[in-house]
Amino acid sequence: MVLECRVCEDVFTLQGDKVPRLLYCGHTVCHSCLLRISPSDNVICCPFDRQPTPIELLERLQLCYEKEAATFLRCAEALEKEKSVSFRNINLHIRCDENDDHTAVLFCTVCATHLCESCSDSTHCTRTLAKHRRVPLSEKPREKSRCQSHPSHVAEFTCLNEECRSNPTLMCYVCKDYGHHKNHKHALVETEADNIRTSVRNTASHIRNFMEEMGETLHKLGQVAVRIEGTMDANGEVIEEGTGTKMKTRVRFYFNQLRETLMIQEAAAITAVDTYVRERLCSIGQLQEDLVAWLSQIAVASAQCDYIIQQDDAKVLSASLEIKEAMDSIEKQQQQFYELGQDRRDPDPNIPITFTKDVAECESIESITNKFSLYKLCCGRSWHIRGCDTLSGNGLHDGLDWLSRQLLATGVYDIS
Repeated sequence: MVLECRVCEDVFTLQGDKVPRLLYCGHTVCHSCLLRISPSDNVICCPFDRQPTPIELLERLQLCYEKEAATFLRCAEALEKEKSVSFRNINLHIRCDENDDHTAVLFCTVCATHLCESCSDSTHCTRTLAKHRRVPLSEKPREKSRCQSHPSHVAEFTCLNEECRSNPTLMCYVCKDYGHHKNHKHALVETEADNIRTSVRNTASHIRNFMEEMGETLHKLGQVAVRIEGTMDANGEVIEEGTGTKMKTRVRFYFNQLRETLMIQEAAAITAVDTYVRERLCSIGQLQEDLVAWLSQIAVASAQCDYIIQQDDAKVLSASLEIKEAMDSIEKQQQQFYELGQDRRDPDPNIPITFTKDVAECESIESITNKFSLYKLCCGRSWHIRGCDTLSGNGLHDGLDWLSRQLLATGVYDIS
């Protein structure tokens, strides 16, 4: 049996503009035709007998009519196909509403009951009940949200106006056509929720690539730290010397050749290498901690978005601002990541070091450092002292190179 609107002669549907609307006089028209009738004094006149129907009465009449019309408007599907699919849902452990000893594998969308196969055959064996649509539990439709102003009506629409977007509002057709949101731009709840899900899914690939890039950078930083520190076995034996240890060996070899007269400079150089290695490892460790924290925040935000889009449409719309904040947080972390620069994301594990000879009767580096108390004066600041010879230029270029790197690191590009 097919029900159709007597005005436009289109078949009634369960959603959209062709939903049947029952009038007070007993006649039924589709929602699209009902909108063409101009209300007068909050009353709609029937197009057939001109009998008035108050707008607020449509809610109560519609509730009674929907219970009767649902039987004829829902299409029956092949039960054998549903049975074959239902065996995959046996692990859901939902009890049959007819027999508590049985496990439900089917759901009747008309009766809203959980049934096992035997109870489904026995309770829906009549000609009328056999037309009820029964689906596997995995395909059980989500319960639709109800309108807050009219709880007996399904919230089919959401308002798209800018002043209403900050607090997503779900509404029924009465609120949409005659309530506070009249003449506003509307959209179906399912459509708007699907748009949000699509945007999140499209961003998921970008997020995964970004997380992989951060993971690769963490791996590279770890490898650099290992190459600097070196590797040892469980007994503390050195398996492979790190670059820091190798530099110490070179320093010791060089200063051993200078015998006792260069012992002070050797100790100072060893201290400088140790300080550099310690600062380098500390910097890399801090960067690793920051990247782990960022990666954790991105993973939490991504998991939060995935969890939200699995919810019903009302919750997805309600959490749209929360999803936007999560996306903004991910973009902020990405911007901070790329602001680190290539030299920090992929640092060179080698430690630059050169050797120069002091000119006779010149102050040594240690003497100048002690006289000016540079360790106290420059505490908390980045500083470097370098021995040089103005006649040959030895050491000048190295000192200027260090100064230029510091200026670039602080963002100073023009010192004129």
